[in-house]
Amino acid sequence: MRGGRLLLALLCLLLILAQLPAHLAARLLATACAEQCRLAATSGTLWQGQGQLYVASGKDWYALGQLAWQLPAGDALASARLEQGKLVWSAADRIDLDGISLPAAALFSQPALDLPLGSWQGTLQLRATRLQWAPTSSLPRASGELLWLGAASGLLAGRALGDYRLDWSWDGQAASAVLSGGRPGEIRVDGRIEPARVHGKLELQGAAGTALAPYLRLLPAVSGGGDGRYTVDYRWH
Repeated sequence: MRGGRLLLALLCLLLILAQLPAHLAARLLATACAEQCRLAATSGTLWQGQGQLYVASGKDWYALGQLAWQLPAGDALASARLEQGKLVWSAADRIDLDGISLPAAALFSQPALDLPLGSWQGTLQLRATRLQWAPTSSLPRASGELLWLGAASGLLAGRALGDYRLDWSWDGQAASAVLSGGRPGEIRVDGRIEPARVHGKLELQGAAGTALAPYLRLLPAVSGGGDGRYTVDYRWH
């Protein structure tokens, strides 16, 4: 008799857990990101639900779109979709992301980055990104692609700068990356980011050269420019 009651109690507990509402995920998320992100208009359960995701940058809030999640998800521990992007937690030591997009201002205006204030424009998108943890390390190894589409900034009078791609990797101790992109017929950028150094080439043509040259002359790490070709070499310790 006692065994039957215990089994019934366990079944009731499982039913209650299975029906935990999705708004609990909103509370957990807000706590995890120190109230810098919010999940609104939630529906479903804690294990399979959806809601509208917002992130803060300074005093501003940015809408990232609808977030839908499932735990577990087939063979994966968990999966989530943010608009057209997806995140898959496929194993205890691996997370894959692809197509995750957010407004450039949501990242570049973060106070922690200490970047010059300006109206950052365009869309950032993570593609083919993987985080993988080694058993002996608390920090993951990571690699992926970061796109900046429709780049522009109020620091440069809002001028359209084109599209850029950053192929990056993190080995658990240092980061490296290759940067390429620009605006056809006006701007071309090719560069590398290495431990303690950023270097590369910049070519400006036509109206872009006239508009951007005065800003480049203010940067001590930039040289050249007589023919619209510049060299960038910035080092730190």
